[in-house]
Amino acid sequence: MKLYSYFRSSASYRVRIALNLKKIPHETDFVHLLKNGGEQRSAAYAALNPQKLVPALATEEGVFTQSLAIIEYLEETHPEMPLLPATAAERARVRAIAQLMACDIHPLNNLRVLQYLQNHLQADEAAKKRLVCPLDQRRLRCIGTTLAIAANRPLLPRRHPHAGRLLLSAASV
Repeated sequence: MKLYSYFRSSASYRVRIALNLKKIPHETDFVHLLKNGGEQRSAAYAALNPQKLVPALATEEGVFTQSLAIIEYLEETHPEMPLLPATAAERARVRAIAQLMACDIHPLNNLRVLQYLQNHLQADEAAKKRLVCPLDQRRLRCIGTTLAIAANRPLLPRRHPHAGRLLLSAASV
């Protein structure tokens, strides 16, 4: 199993966390998103992942892309040390938080979006911050509120050895 990753990619980071929590042996191949115009744009990487994005997870069953889909794949193929809680309601809450991060916050901080703002709309750093920061702050407050409501519920099943480390109290959000 090989993870194609970039150290500053929050999407890749999500998959690295899942692989490590589940203690799944894997290799990591770093794809530098800035070097040489972006290694993800190379013909070799595009053949592996036509989306030209990280992360990508190469397995015996094929190559999987998109962090949440990869994490679901890992959860289903390696059920020991589950990442998701036991009940459907608790799993839905965890997935909602994960999707809020992946779908609402991540796209605006994405390198492709920031480069588009700069290269095609001539947005300088101040303009990019005026666009991204207020939206991020609202979304982060939403995550904080969501976590505060679920303050006494672990984000990982209680039987997971790292569950206690991820418990949040209302005072910490």
